[in-house]
Amino acid sequence: VDTNDIPEIAVVDPDMMATMPKGLTAATGMDALTHAIEGYITKGAWELSDMFHLKAIEIIAANLRGAVENTAEGRKQMALGQYIAGMGFSNVGLGLVHSMAHPLGAVYDTPHGVANAIILPTVMEYNAPATGEKYRDIAKAMGVQGTDAMSLDDARKAAVDAVRQLGADVARVALGEAARHQQLFQLALVLQLGKLQNVLDGLAFGGLNKAAGVQHRHVGPLRVAGDGVAGVPAQGHHLLGVHQVFGAAERDKGYFV
Repeated sequence: VDTNDIPEIAVVDPDMMATMPKGLTAATGMDALTHAIEGYITKGAWELSDMFHLKAIEIIAANLRGAVENTAEGRKQMALGQYIAGMGFSNVGLGLVHSMAHPLGAVYDTPHGVANAIILPTVMEYNAPATGEKYRDIAKAMGVQGTDAMSLDDARKAAVDAVRQLGADVARVALGEAARHQQLFQLALVLQLGKLQNVLDGLAFGGLNKAAGVQHRHVGPLRVAGDGVAGVPAQGHHLLGVHQVFGAAERDKGYFV
């Protein structure tokens, strides 16, 4: 990272984070957890950085669910936890999770925190044999009970399972919010597509559509379905109406589900 891209001062204010969507909160929170865990097991780690990373894991594990639910305490503690993680990893570096997550974002537009959340448990499993007792510490910081009595293999598995469970929990809440927002979006889109209905049906096949890269086919009556805004083609084959209007590029980018 170019040093000119690094700010001299960071203003960390949890009140400014209160309007973040649940999905963004979950993704950035899992990114912060990845910072802490990778910083703790990286080759450059040492006693001082370990202190930061273990405390960050503890704070994030205990508060990310609350932050996603937008509780004041959850926001406050996540602002602290991500900051402490940054104090640690900025001095010792990260690892394989980030080296894989960055290209996913660059090539596929995968949100960075989402990529980290997907990759982190698998990389933790891969790295486990080279981590000594550190996964026992991670499991304990994640809130797992009885870690001292576990075998090393069980402690390592407990750490990975706790991380995977946290990611699943916050993703479930975030997806619930996304579904509600999608319903509102669908209703608005139906109104707009309804206005376009006559225009679309009046366009000659080919011509403008080919020039615009749109594969046009007759769009039947629009309806709101459980899985999206659907235009029902004359032959009855289920296609999403928005895909027909905007074409394959937008579909493949996942703008519409």
